[in-house]
Amino acid sequence: MSVLSWILVALVAALLAMPVGQLVWVPLTHFRFVLYYRSQGIEAPSLGVAGNLLYHWRALAANLTMAWWMVRAFGRNGLKQPADTVTGPPVLCVHGYLRNGTCMWGIRRALERRGRPTRAVSMGLPFRRVEGYAPKLEAVLRELVDAFPGEKIDAVAHSMGGIVLRLVLAGNPDLAAAVGRVVTLGSPHRGTAAVRGVSLAPEAHQLAIGSAFLASLPDFRDSAPEAELVTCAAELDFIVYPKSTSHPPGSRAVDFEDPSHPGLVTNREVIAFVAETLSAPSEG
Repeated sequence: MSVLSWILVALVAALLAMPVGQLVWVPLTHFRFVLYYRSQGIEAPSLGVAGNLLYHWRALAANLTMAWWMVRAFGRNGLKQPADTVTGPPVLCVHGYLRNGTCMWGIRRALERRGRPTRAVSMGLPFRRVEGYAPKLEAVLRELVDAFPGEKIDAVAHSMGGIVLRLVLAGNPDLAAAVGRVVTLGSPHRGTAAVRGVSLAPEAHQLAIGSAFLASLPDFRDSAPEAELVTCAAELDFIVYPKSTSHPPGSRAVDFEDPSHPGLVTNREVIAFVAETLSAPSEG
């Protein structure tokens, strides 16, 4: 059997297993989400029976959408120029944990329709320290800076991708100076309660609330004082919570009601917001 055949078989198997996994994963993460809020003496957002079913469907739809994008955008992380007039500098699209650059396909298409060149990055295999993702992101960001001298590069990052981007900017002042605007989607800037008690992944320890890693990471406004930061969070994000952890000081905070954590890169409202935000005149 050829390599392509193996890939197709693996993809079909993953698609068949996805609904089953959804039936286990979403209730488990939801249960831990509710437990955390109760432990803090706060009433967790209530879904109800109909709301639970709708949430399951939206989360499954988000994962199926990204599965299709994985096929549609395979091997297409490189720079994509808009079909019509270029209206601004390129946008670097940074994926989150357990994903790759293809999950940003919807955001990339929306930006390209507005005349923005885009570049995605795949940062490699999971289950390693956050620092292990940084070299690939740094190399791609430097590639864009060199290709567009004198222009400010914008970025949009999902989940852990926002933390890796902060790490890269903190360690490279020249790159930080070349960044104009950053939009993060469900990034645990101040950690997430979802990883409490999780010991299997090195990243989990580093992204926990109160971790030494996050405490040592300079604030975005200190690493890139000239850049604008917009942080987005979802009310019902069962992966990064409480939502306040997605909004560090100095950022423009925006909350969305409907999306799940993966839905933050597939939801039409979020995608439209990202495209509009990065296409609006700079506040600087």
